[in-house]
Amino acid sequence: MKRQLLLPLVAVAALGALTACSSPTIDNNAIAGTWVLSSGQGPDGEISPDGNSLLDLDISPDGDAAGSGGCNRLHFNIDVKDNGEATLGPVTSTMMACEQPVMDNENAYTAALEQVSKVALEKQQLILSGDGTKLVYTPATN
Repeated sequence: MKRQLLLPLVAVAALGALTACSSPTIDNNAIAGTWVLSSGQGPDGEISPDGNSLLDLDISPDGDAAGSGGCNRLHFNIDVKDNGEATLGPVTSTMMACEQPVMDNENAYTAALEQVSKVALEKQQLILSGDGTKLVYTPATN
């Protein structure tokens, strides 16, 4: 009899432990803040977050996002569902010209942003991913 009662109790305790360890809800509020790209890969290849051209994002709780593509200012809207699926609006930018390597990197970054369909927060990193794309950001420091 004790064994019959113990098994259901163990199962309930295990389920509770798994629920407590599950990922927090991902939504626009969870990703709001200023982020700096630390590594990136997109459909056009590697995206270099070198010191010469800062690639960052400032995301507001309403999903309005703006940042630097290295040369130009970028702007788009992102809508994140609680399962991490994301819809990212068209990326618009200013129209300044920079040296060709910076422009090539910015074009690759913009192409990667336009592929984003999933958002995750892992180990204090924001990860935007999609078809052939993985952009990893760390929180900006002042």
